[in-house]
Amino acid sequence: MLGIFTDIVVGLHLVCFAVGLGIAFYADMRFARRLFLPVRASDIRELEKVHRFIGAALIFLWVTGLGLLYIRTGFDPDAFSPKLVLKLLVVSLLSANAILLGKLALPLIRIAEGRSISVLPFRHRLILLTLAAVSVFCWISGLALGSSATLKVQAFDVLFPLFTGLFAFMMAGAVAVAFSIGADKTVETKETLIDLGSALPRDVPFQRPRVRPKRIMPKSTSLRAPGE
Repeated sequence: MLGIFTDIVVGLHLVCFAVGLGIAFYADMRFARRLFLPVRASDIRELEKVHRFIGAALIFLWVTGLGLLYIRTGFDPDAFSPKLVLKLLVVSLLSANAILLGKLALPLIRIAEGRSISVLPFRHRLILLTLAAVSVFCWISGLALGSSATLKVQAFDVLFPLFTGLFAFMMAGAVAVAFSIGADKTVETKETLIDLGSALPRDVPFQRPRVRPKRIMPKSTSLRAPGE
């Protein structure tokens, strides 16, 4: 009977992870498309909905994961394998990152409505891209730890440097992209023309400067009567 219950919990755990992984990558792809294109109100509503779904998936992931942890270890720290410890660290980081996405990322994306992410100040771009990179790192790491038979038997001295290096690589990539997308250039779409070198206020649309042709005024001439 315990074996059937364990299989059910494992199945639910895998479903929660698969749902969270799929939705997270969908959100990342949608965010990436708005780097150089104006953020629409529909994009913001979609990302808010996605964030709620990911939050729900994480809650069920914790519930089922802790259930499996109790079944297999009885919450005895001596029974924790290196892979299990690293999985707990990754899921904890993923959960903290999800909270920061709601507190920091979504408000910044709302500020960018009608403009591209690229016009935001560097510090805002860095926050958005760092949180996105952490999300990608956590989901990829969780997938690798849960599916790899090789990683399952590795010692902590092997796993920790491996995933720390991957994390550092992702952070360096986020900083590099935050710098590169802030280059001064202009993107023109059907909806708007945006100067990517400066962050314009949301309520002030960008307009092309109008150059008026100079008027050539005729030289004034005075007519004098004969004899004057």
